[in-house]
Amino acid sequence: LKPGPGGQAPGICLRRASAMVRTTSTSALLICCLLLAMPGGGARGEETDLLLAATSSSSLFELYSQHHRAALEEARTNPRAARILVCQPLYGLANRLRAMMSCFVIALATNRIMFVDWEHQHTKFYEKEIRDMPGGQPARLGDLLEPPGFAWDAQDARGLISERFSSGKVLHLADDVERDETLLCRNISSALSQYDVVTLKTYFWWELALHNPLYEEKFARIAGRDEIGVINIWKELGPRLFRPVKEVRVMMSALEKLFLPDRLKVGLHIRMGGNWFDQADKHPRGDKLPVEIAKCSIAVIPRERREEPVTYFLVSDNSTAKSMARYVLASGERGERARCSLLEDDCLASIPMSREERTAVALLNVRVFDYRSGSRIVMLDGQVNRESVFDVKIAMAEMFAMSKVDRLVRSTGSTFMTVAYSFLPKPTWYVEERSLNCHKQATNEPMALGNSDAIINQVATSTSCFNPKTMITFPWIASPT
Repeated sequence: LKPGPGGQAPGICLRRASAMVRTTSTSALLICCLLLAMPGGGARGEETDLLLAATSSSSLFELYSQHHRAALEEARTNPRAARILVCQPLYGLANRLRAMMSCFVIALATNRIMFVDWEHQHTKFYEKEIRDMPGGQPARLGDLLEPPGFAWDAQDARGLISERFSSGKVLHLADDVERDETLLCRNISSALSQYDVVTLKTYFWWELALHNPLYEEKFARIAGRDEIGVINIWKELGPRLFRPVKEVRVMMSALEKLFLPDRLKVGLHIRMGGNWFDQADKHPRGDKLPVEIAKCSIAVIPRERREEPVTYFLVSDNSTAKSMARYVLASGERGERARCSLLEDDCLASIPMSREERTAVALLNVRVFDYRSGSRIVMLDGQVNRESVFDVKIAMAEMFAMSKVDRLVRSTGSTFMTVAYSFLPKPTWYVEERSLNCHKQATNEPMALGNSDAIINQVATSTSCFNPKTMITFPWIASPT
């Protein structure tokens, strides 16, 4: 029996058929298997199995993990049974996480086993090598993230993937002229059924499958929707898919303890440079942006809590921007009491930490500024070196720690914060690039297609089922604060 479009091998088919029919003849089981192996998967497409069986986001994740492990085990003896999705994330850290979530949504919709080709070992490069892809990324996948319950590093499955590339039929989805039509309008599994391997090379949150009429309500039933109707896919699946390695978790824990419990925590993120921790000031309003973000961060504190101590967590790719924002935050306080950085300083020594956490504080080069009002500013001194694996871990720790604040104010154009505010929904504001007005977001899910006019126009003109009501998400921008 030949595997069907969902990657269903005969052995799995027989086991599933046996589970469905308790007492039946061998011929009936074989007929059932033949139906399941046919294009479209018999009575229902195989791509809908996980989405129909799951009752919650946690059960969906567990069902996929089980399916991935079972399919990988079967591929050890029958490699041709494997239906693979090779995810090739591009550019900087947050862009790669967005790409991986895009791939994971497609894997859930098609029952393909997903592998992350972090270093792009298995398919062609673009004709012109870009600094950030992939050579500009010093860290490997395993340096940053643990497997999320299933083996996903392409390095660990290179034998299987290479075999499928050499003997199977391959589609590079990023180069397919019908890519958007397939993801947005078609039965994705059936449309890709003729290919043994599908690759997706991207840096985008390419969530077209979530808006596909055949899948949207299935995802919405499992993940739910927020107040304006956006599917909570990042909120529900992000923390399950992205699990930092222990070293990063220790850094995160140390930073969270410095935030102090039982108080409002406000995060500030100021993006001044270009991509990939660029330290140069390239912002068109760089002389004013840090000041306006700091002002907005003070303004978003609820009136009833303005007399209470606040912890501000300040993150930026530019040292001058940090200093400017800190000056504004400090101007509203009643004098600086202490500047802490070393482990023996009083304001750090009183916080209970493990030896690992105290070591992390020293390695992170944390600066803590306490004020007589009880408020505190936490920031890292120095800049992230994009050529250092350890510094990339520091950036990931900042990103995940930022997800733990209560309120967040950010600059535009930063995928770094797009990921941070998606994991744990929280009131989030952003300061516009040119007007410097402070606006509140209406959702914490990443914006559809980045709300890019060019990309939205591309999808609108290349697909037959584009729906502006769901794909152009202007309600995501609320009124100025």
